[in-house]
Amino acid sequence: MNLHFFRNTLIGRHPSVTAFIIAHIAIFAFVFNSGFYADYVIDAFGIFHQYAADILNGQLPYRDFAVEYPPVALLLMVIPALFGDGYASFSTAFVAGIIFIDLLTLVLLAGLSRRLGLTVWKTLAVYTLALLAVGPIVSLRYDLPVAALTLLAVFALIVGRNKTAWVVLGLAVMAKLYAVVLVPLFLLWHWRRGEKRALVHGSLAFGITLAVLSAVPLVISAGGYIDSFLYHSDRPIQLESLYASVMLAGDRLGWWVADTFYSFGSVNVAAPGAGFFASYYWLFVGAGLLLVYWLFDRFLVRTEGVKNKKGERDNARALGLVAFSAAAITVFMVFNKVLSPQFIIWLLPLVPLLWRASRLSWVILFVVGWLTAYVYPLHYIELQLGEGAVTWVLLARNVLLVGLVFTLVRGIMKMKSLDYHGPILQRNGKKFGKSTY
Repeated sequence: MNLHFFRNTLIGRHPSVTAFIIAHIAIFAFVFNSGFYADYVIDAFGIFHQYAADILNGQLPYRDFAVEYPPVALLLMVIPALFGDGYASFSTAFVAGIIFIDLLTLVLLAGLSRRLGLTVWKTLAVYTLALLAVGPIVSLRYDLPVAALTLLAVFALIVGRNKTAWVVLGLAVMAKLYAVVLVPLFLLWHWRRGEKRALVHGSLAFGITLAVLSAVPLVISAGGYIDSFLYHSDRPIQLESLYASVMLAGDRLGWWVADTFYSFGSVNVAAPGAGFFASYYWLFVGAGLLLVYWLFDRFLVRTEGVKNKKGERDNARALGLVAFSAAAITVFMVFNKVLSPQFIIWLLPLVPLLWRASRLSWVILFVVGWLTAYVYPLHYIELQLGEGAVTWVLLARNVLLVGLVFTLVRGIMKMKSLDYHGPILQRNGKKFGKSTY
């Protein structure tokens, strides 16, 4: 995880990464600004630029103005503002930062692919296709940096940099709260590997990271900082969520009436049952996550005796960690009461690593990306008006996300030979798979 690693990954062992770097620069600089992508008219950086300008003008977040974002997110907004005072310079710097993070993600994916015995260029090709499916919104939101942090945390845990993994995970949580769903997976990873000392030290590193990053906001305004988290608990059912898509579909079928309204910075749905799901969505999120964590624990137990030809067992478990991390994030996303289009970006770095363990997962991600872009921004007005086609597209997208959870978990749990492009695996001294070198 140092300069030698990045240089070795890019040039020494995988020169194809350089070709993907060039391709991605072209995608962000030209492809996303031409053709049908030019129709992706999105309100880009208004609120980000305003927050950054307020902070640089001496106002304190959480005290002088309300903020709905954790402190690391504010840092990601302030950095582009350091390169100029105007909106145009902020936009340019913000996009440049996203491109830089995207290129680092390519390098991380190459390194982790090699660690898992996967074909590097295939992983990067799937990631690139998913990026193209999601579209220009990748460069207009700060979700990719958070997704890259989660990937780095998973990578560090796999290669044994335990404290680094927990610190990076803490940074991810303080940038966007969804990353907290990986905490139980990390704990189970240590527990089932018999790493009780690493479990304690990692948990302490995670807690200290959260405490350090929260210290200044708490001093500035404890109430304002706490309100930034409670803000989301008060939100109604957002238009693109699974619950809203079912309500809109029921309205189209004449079963009930669903109306839309604007609040909390989003378009939301009012319909029979909306209040219940807005208040108790966490039951469905919690139940889904508990199931994922239990299945991951079963997976770790099942692979305890699985080793490769060198007597190592970590590759099989590492593949499971990636799969269940993606599944946990998807559960949190799809059963939440808010499902903004940029949330799909959370899955971009993880799912491409699973195309052999779960052959349908990358296809589903690709389709989900296109359907999400079809809904927002291409036909968002029509969705608010309750028009038929886009309503059914939204429902299909959300059903596919539920299917993605099933595909990810089933793929890794039912993989009888753990037959990825890597070393021969053994169980109790007997061959358990075949090499695909």
